[in-house]
Amino acid sequence: MMSTRWLRFLSRWSLLTALAYLGLIVLFVTLVLPAASGSLPEEFLELDVAGRAPGIFRLTIVFDVLAWLGIGGLLVAWGSVLSPRAPLRATFMYASGAAALIGFFGACLRLSATPALAERYLSAPADDRGALMEAYRELLNLINVTFSAGGLVANAGLLLVAIVTWRAVLPRWVGVLIGLGGGLGVVKAALLLVTGVDLGPVALLGAALLTAGFAGTAAGLWRTPQDGAVAVEGVRA
Repeated sequence: MMSTRWLRFLSRWSLLTALAYLGLIVLFVTLVLPAASGSLPEEFLELDVAGRAPGIFRLTIVFDVLAWLGIGGLLVAWGSVLSPRAPLRATFMYASGAAALIGFFGACLRLSATPALAERYLSAPADDRGALMEAYRELLNLINVTFSAGGLVANAGLLLVAIVTWRAVLPRWVGVLIGLGGGLGVVKAALLLVTGVDLGPVALLGAALLTAGFAGTAAGLWRTPQDGAVAVEGVRA
């Protein structure tokens, strides 16, 4: 069955996405934050770390890039699984998966441009550093816009996944974790786009919830994709 193959893919891809999120969280908390010198304001933390420890910064942001790819792949896979029973909602999941590419672009920009700007900042005379800090602020604004725009739609897609699969494909606790994580992501992204307020701790909590939810998806579908395919039949069109 087509849904069985997609569910098998979904279980593997969910595990890889969970590992990408986990790597991002662990590396950021254990390596990036301690590497900051504290000599720059908090908004320039990544510029500081990218200059002082570029290897640590690049390794961490690679996981960010992988996490965005993982989200996009998951949403496309869910759309393919659910399209026979819920075609309209599956179409939104496909669109949400495509929107994750916006966040992927922002993560790639974060990976390449931030260390390059940090290197210029460290080698620049004191009189030129103010202009470079302003350039970084503009870069950060662009990255945040891509994360917010992509995250708003992608997290809405994850929230829809949790709603559609409630009591059918996923265990309830997995649906709750994905729904809460997606909901927090929607709130954070919308607030940043509308007001410019960045709720960093909310993003960390949402990422932790999604990590657990993706791991639960992988565990639930890993060995019994056939049972999952039968469960899909219980989804209301």
